[in-house]
Amino acid sequence: MITLVLGIIAAVNPGWPPDLGQQVRAEMQTAAVRLGLQLVFVPAGTPAVFPGAFAAMAQDRAQALVVPSDFLFAGAANGPVIADSRSGTRLPGIYGERQWVTAGGLMAYSTNGEAIWRGTASYVDRILKGAKPAHLPVEQPTKSELVINLKTAKTLRLTIPQSVLTRAGVGLSYLEQGTGTPVVFVHGSFADLRFWEPQRQAIAQQYRFIAYTRRYHGTTPWADEGENYSAATHAADLAAFIHQLNSGPVHLVALSYGGLLATLVALEHPELLRSITLAEPIIGTLLANIPGGKSALDDQGKVLAAVSGAVKAGDAVQAITLFFEAANNRGAGALDKQPEAVRQMILDNAKTVPLLIAAPATPAVSCATLGGVKVPTLVVGGEQTQRYYSLINEVVVRCLPGSRLVSIPQATHWMSIQNPAAFNEALLRFLSQH
Repeated sequence: MITLVLGIIAAVNPGWPPDLGQQVRAEMQTAAVRLGLQLVFVPAGTPAVFPGAFAAMAQDRAQALVVPSDFLFAGAANGPVIADSRSGTRLPGIYGERQWVTAGGLMAYSTNGEAIWRGTASYVDRILKGAKPAHLPVEQPTKSELVINLKTAKTLRLTIPQSVLTRAGVGLSYLEQGTGTPVVFVHGSFADLRFWEPQRQAIAQQYRFIAYTRRYHGTTPWADEGENYSAATHAADLAAFIHQLNSGPVHLVALSYGGLLATLVALEHPELLRSITLAEPIIGTLLANIPGGKSALDDQGKVLAAVSGAVKAGDAVQAITLFFEAANNRGAGALDKQPEAVRQMILDNAKTVPLLIAAPATPAVSCATLGGVKVPTLVVGGEQTQRYYSLINEVVVRCLPGSRLVSIPQATHWMSIQNPAAFNEALLRFLSQH
């Protein structure tokens, strides 16, 4: 049997209380014996000794690196030091803090620090509103996340199995508020979790509001070059994200491209869902061979051709502008008329348009396929949306037994932003029934 030698840095950090350091080291050693691993403990009391610590590991023929969570490594300034030292030895490492993955480490397994701080803010909010601190429950993290830097994996010539990538969820950012049954929101193209801000307060009053940012979207650095951008990847991420919530079946609310993902998850993992709300899902394959379908597809094809031309010219901002104006049926200059927060979100996601254009064809979903969706479904559309989207909605309702269609007045494709009051009312009415 080949013994994997693991280098453990900071397991004997002099700054730790003696009992804690001994306990952590003993637990690591017990686990190593069970797994057939050999451990090399390297002390590191200050960032200045990191390079020497990594050199010592290399001398002891360490084949991988473990950096436990520790206050010594909690400052962002230490991240590059650790990452640079590690890269010099080419040791694949797992860290106790996700920021080291952003700094160049291979992977991290830890609780979500952002979620913990958001939970702290909710405690402050309750105290400021009159709650007595002694009456508030003591809470502990209930879930951990696995985050992987695929760029580092590529540099180290490591192939990460798809099963591990699915479990990792690639460090998806999310925002949650409220308690009760989870309602998970899935944004569409050139957007991120900020898209659902008009829904947050209304939903959080009765449910556990959760909005997440899909892989490659938002402002977080990518873990690779974008080569995995596809509906299949995003659907697998969504299923893994719901599973990791460990909260039982959820209500899923999704718009546009997100609606396609929600449909795929409903077909593959119905056990994860209580219901789905599809706001003009992009399932263009439904329009094949139906009256008016060819014309709608041709119109959409012209839009995508113009967007693709802008992408080829290297103008991602022009590409996203054309995409937005066409999708929302508002004409030239529509993007500049958006509220600054919405406009900034769109521009932040301009980098995803080339990925979307280059992505593999989306899975073919037919009317017969939709018949396999067995969870309660609400279909929502904007009263003034373009024919491509309204026609898809009509087909979805016809092919999904028991589903129903709601029209949001004075709105187009981005109805949840354009008329949030009407959208929220329709959504809450549906959720209350399921």
